[in-house]
Amino acid sequence: MKYIFKINLSLIFLSILWGVVQINQMPESMPTHFGAQGLADGYSSKYFALLLLPLLSTLVLALLTTSKQIIQVSMAKVSLGVISFLSLLHICTIQQGISGTNLVGIVMPAGLSFLIGYLGWILPTIEYNYAVGIRLPWTLSSETNWKKTHQFAGKVFIAAGTVAFITSLFVSNVFVPLAALFIAGICCLVYSSKI
Repeated sequence: MKYIFKINLSLIFLSILWGVVQINQMPESMPTHFGAQGLADGYSSKYFALLLLPLLSTLVLALLTTSKQIIQVSMAKVSLGVISFLSLLHICTIQQGISGTNLVGIVMPAGLSFLIGYLGWILPTIEYNYAVGIRLPWTLSSETNWKKTHQFAGKVFIAAGTVAFITSLFVSNVFVPLAALFIAGICCLVYSSKI
């Protein structure tokens, strides 16, 4: 788990470093909020934009380091995907602010789709706990239900992430992976309730 912490810390550092190197090229007003197609619809100072996503990543990392041991392993796996996504999004946000090219519109749907697939890959490995995973009344009351649900969810999330990723290559909209995540979640809920 320590190596995941070091990777996460390195990703945060590199995303900040990227911003610092680019600071002189950044306009005073940088995009910090985006619509469904990735077009900027909210702006902040370049210094706020420089720190926003790295600070959010640091918060995710802080949650990892302050949680109990059994939860730390699961949180480490989840945080690696989330911090990787946030770091990539940070770099694209900076570049979009500098160039005006809609990089976030491409990276956001594809990155979220990849993150859904990544979660599918790690869901079956998450041990029974009360903090991380598919936490439903029946998964929390039965370790057997927990294991079966997470095995099923892994396959469903990988499939949902794959379909959303392929679709995002043709339709650049953040609602594509969100719809895939919603459908995968409903499938897991129904499956888990029938065990």
